[in-house]
Amino acid sequence: MRHFYLSVVLLSGILLCCCAQREFTLEWALNLAGDNRAELERVLDHYKQNPADSQKYRAAVYLITNMPGHYSVDSVLANRFCDKADSVMAIPLDTSFLELSKTDFNMARNLDWEKFKVPALEKISKEMPFKQESLRPDIQVIKADYLIKNIDSAFATWKTSPWSAHLNFDHFCEFILPYKVQDPFLPDDWREYCRKFCDSIVDLSDMDRCQYYKNSIHWAARFVNSALLPNMRIIGPYTYNGNQPIRMSTWIKKHFVSCGEKGIVCMAVMRSKGIPMAVDYTPQWPTGYEGHSWCAVLTTAGGNYEKFDPFEGFPGEAYRPGETMAKAFREGYAINPLLFRINRSGEDVPPFLRNSFIKDVTSEYMSTQTIEVSIPDSLKQQNRFAYLSMFDNKNWVPIAWGEVKRSKVRFEDIGRSVAYLPSYYIDGKVVPFSYPFTLDANGRAEYMIPDTTRLQSVDLTRKYPPHYHVYNTTKRLIGGKFQAANRPDFRDSVTVFEFPEGWNDPTGTIDLSRDTAKYRYWRFLSPPDRHNQMAEVRFYLAGDTVPNTGKIIGTPGTRIGDPKNHKEAMFDNDPFTFFDAPFPYDGWAGMDYGKPVSMDRILFVYRSDDNNVWIGDEYELFYWKDRHGWASLGKQKAENLKLHYDSIPTHALFFIRDYTRGVQERIFTIEDGKQVWW
Repeated sequence: MRHFYLSVVLLSGILLCCCAQREFTLEWALNLAGDNRAELERVLDHYKQNPADSQKYRAAVYLITNMPGHYSVDSVLANRFCDKADSVMAIPLDTSFLELSKTDFNMARNLDWEKFKVPALEKISKEMPFKQESLRPDIQVIKADYLIKNIDSAFATWKTSPWSAHLNFDHFCEFILPYKVQDPFLPDDWREYCRKFCDSIVDLSDMDRCQYYKNSIHWAARFVNSALLPNMRIIGPYTYNGNQPIRMSTWIKKHFVSCGEKGIVCMAVMRSKGIPMAVDYTPQWPTGYEGHSWCAVLTTAGGNYEKFDPFEGFPGEAYRPGETMAKAFREGYAINPLLFRINRSGEDVPPFLRNSFIKDVTSEYMSTQTIEVSIPDSLKQQNRFAYLSMFDNKNWVPIAWGEVKRSKVRFEDIGRSVAYLPSYYIDGKVVPFSYPFTLDANGRAEYMIPDTTRLQSVDLTRKYPPHYHVYNTTKRLIGGKFQAANRPDFRDSVTVFEFPEGWNDPTGTIDLSRDTAKYRYWRFLSPPDRHNQMAEVRFYLAGDTVPNTGKIIGTPGTRIGDPKNHKEAMFDNDPFTFFDAPFPYDGWAGMDYGKPVSMDRILFVYRSDDNNVWIGDEYELFYWKDRHGWASLGKQKAENLKLHYDSIPTHALFFIRDYTRGVQERIFTIEDGKQVWW
C-alpha cells in the first residue's frame, strides 16, 4: 500500500483541468486562487522589496505556480479530529494487557491499539467524517504569513545544514522547500515539530567530530533512519475504516503498518533537518498484486540517489537488487507537464495518474526499453492517450502511458522481463487494442498471439511463481530421507530415497515400484542440520488411488509450541500446515502399519506457499484469446500433483484459477513444456 488517501487525488485532476490554457504559469495559478489571490500576491511583494531576497522570490513563484492541484482537508474539521485522536492515543495501556506488557510490551501495545484505540478512532471518524466536500484547494486557502514563514524556515535549514550544502536551487525547491510533505496533510508547523522530534531521538551534531561524517548526506540520512525505528510503533496488517490523522504531530504517534505510512514520517523528519529525501514507488509489482514505496535520498549534486526502506533500510546499500519493476515514480511537488496535459484532455484517466505531481524515474533503477505499438484501424478510438497495463493477479491495471500519434503510441522507459497489454482506458475500464506482449531481459518484445493450429499437451504444477523464499525453504529437503524399517526405533532402517544436492521441487512423487520389500514402519527423516518441515506425506500401496493409513508416529513436540505444527500435520490433508520439529536434527514423522507392507510410491509436499496443484482442488485454465479477453480451456479436479491438458494453443498467455482455495494466480507462457512466469 502506498497512499492512504488515494481516493481523493481526483481533486488534483479537477483543479488542473479547470483552466483551458496549454501551460501552467504564475498568472494561471493566481487566477485559480480566487479570493485568496491577494494573500499570494502579498508573498510575492514581500520578497520583491529586497534584492537580497531574489532567491526567495523565485522560491515563492515556484510554490505558487505549482500549487494548483494540491489540497488539504478543511483545517477546522481536521484539527478537531486530530485533537480527539491525540486524546485517544494518550490513553494508557488497557489493564487487560498489563501482564503481557511485562514480557512483551510491543505486542501488548499493538493489541491495545487494535482492540481499543482503533474502534475509538473509527467512532470519532463517523462523528466527523472526511468527505470530498471537506477538501480545500491549497491555492484558495494558503495564507501569506504561513507561506512566508515556511520559505524563510526552509532557506534557513538549507543554508545552515552542513549536509545540504551540495544542493543547488532546483534540488532545494524539490526536496526541502515544499510547505507540506503530502496531500491532504494540513499546512501547519510540521517542519518545526519534526525538527525538534528528530533532535530528541538522534544528535546529528556528533557528526562534526569526524571528518568522514561531517557534511555527509549519506551518514545524516543513515543516522536519522536508524533512530526512527526504535521510536516508532510498527504493527502488522489490521483493519481500520476511519479518518487518517493528517496533522503531522498526530500522525507520528500512530501505529504504522505500510511502507507508504512510514515513508511520510521519514520524509517529514529528514526534510525538516535539510536532508533531501523523496518517496519513490512502483504502483504494481510485475509478479504480484500490489505496489511498494521506499525512500530516495539525493547524496550528490550530480543526481545520485541512495534508496532504502523507511525505518529499516540503510542508504547506500543495493536496493532490492535483481527485482524487476515495470515502472518507478517519484512523488514531488511540481506539476508534471505531460500528466497536466493528460488530466486536462477530457478523457478518463487511470486513478494513479490523476496525481499530476509524480515523475518517471524508472531508468534510475534498471535497463529500460522504449516500445512503439501500432493500433489496428478496426480498434481505433478518439482517445489521445493510451496505456500499458500489467496483470495484478486478477485484472489488468494501467502502469505506463503514451500519446497516440498517427495510429501508433510510443511507451518510453518501460521495465524489462514483464508482460504488458496495450490498451485504452474508457469509462473506468481497460480496453485492449492489441494482443499482450512479453518484453524479455534483452528488450525483445513478443506478441502473444495464440496459435490454435499448432496445439500442445502440458503438465502444470503451480498457479503462482515460486519466489525466492520458496526455493530457500525447499533447499532444506536436501539430505532428507524416506526410510522404512521393521523395528520401531529404526535401527534396521533402509533408505528408500534421499533428496540429492540441487533438489528444488517442494512437491513430487517417488516411485518405489521396483522395490517389493515389506516394512512395518515408514517415515521421513529430516537432514542432520535442519528442522523437519514436511507438510504432507502419502504412502500408496500398488494399485491404490487412496493413501495407505496407519498410526502416526514420530518426534513429539514442535519448535515454537504451535499445536498446528505437530507431527500429525504431515498427514492432515492440508498442504499449508507442516510438521515443525522441535530440534534442527533427527526430526521425523511417519506411519506404523501394524504389519510389514510394500509401498508402490510416496507423494510428498514440503513447506511451501500453498500454490502448488493439490489433490481434490478444482482448477480452470484460461488463455488470452483476443481483444475480448480470457477464454477457458476447461475445468479439472486435481487427481495428483499435476494438471494435464491436451490440445491447448501454443504461443499463448495463460493463467490457472483455483476455485477451492487461495487467491494468488499469475500469468505464464509455456516454453519447452515448462511454465514461464510473467
